[in-house]
Amino acid sequence: MASHRILYAGADLALLASLKGALKDCRVVRSPGAVARPLIESKIDYSLLLFDGELTGLADFARSLPHREHTPVFLLPAGEADAVEALTTVVSLLARPGRCSAESHEATREGAEAASS
Repeated sequence: MASHRILYAGADLALLASLKGALKDCRVVRSPGAVARPLIESKIDYSLLLFDGELTGLADFARSLPHREHTPVFLLPAGEADAVEALTTVVSLLARPGRCSAESHEATREGAEAASS
């Protein structure tokens, strides 16, 4: 059974397949960006929120929600292999048992921001 749920809001099906392959212990849920807002607003417990690069407004919206303040948000630039590799590393860290506390989220968020810049 999946221990972590990850929301991917975007259209890159190849990325989705890569994530699902690399993260067998996580449940990766995909939603097209246009209809992801209700999932973000919901009380579903996500360990990580992933967004395609053009969805900055949706990522900002997720960050503004009080119940998502400790959920890492990662904005993925389209077509960058280094970003996909960094993202896989960040998500793999989340997938480890005991890695999903608020402190881990903050460390992971900082690592994700450093990896994507």
